[in-house]
Amino acid sequence: MRADLPTGRSGQLLAVLMLLVVLVAAWRLVVHPLADLYEDRQAELDRKILLATRLEALADALPRMKGDPALALPPPVLTLSGATDAVAAATLQGAVQDMVTAAGGTLGSVEILPAETVGGLRRIGLKVTLSGGMETVVGCLAAIGQAQPPILVDDLQLHGNLLPVPGALSAASGKDLRLDASFAVFGYRSTVAQGGST
Repeated sequence: MRADLPTGRSGQLLAVLMLLVVLVAAWRLVVHPLADLYEDRQAELDRKILLATRLEALADALPRMKGDPALALPPPVLTLSGATDAVAAATLQGAVQDMVTAAGGTLGSVEILPAETVGGLRRIGLKVTLSGGMETVVGCLAAIGQAQPPILVDDLQLHGNLLPVPGALSAASGKDLRLDASFAVFGYRSTVAQGGST
């Protein structure tokens, strides 16, 4: 036995301390990562079992759902109605006007953009300006994003205006200041259903 190593009580304490350090290191380097890996795999397996159960339930319910006319959804409307580009543009303008009004905004101006042929469709566009608070502009854009038939937004420009929104209680807070927005909206009109007329 080497003379420089502690013996007796201090040697036993040092040996126990070294054993604890080795056990903690083994736990941190081997056992803990394996336990985490096991928990991750178990959670993934649980998610897959839950997904499989839900998919089986949906597959079992599908025949009943197909036979129930109350659950039948109407087909989505993908194109603007109107026999001509002008009528479709008026339809698009009316839809945008309703959305702006519902959001509490004010429609400043509307300019009809030239229609373009894209495949079997006609792209109908409007250049729109509106004024209102931030919530109004965001609400209007959200409504346009959920519109049926789909309406696309392009060339969005926002400008802050130091004049308060009409009817706002506190112009000093900055919360009710007016925001001017201009953007283009586009919808599509089918040329097939109307015999290709423009």
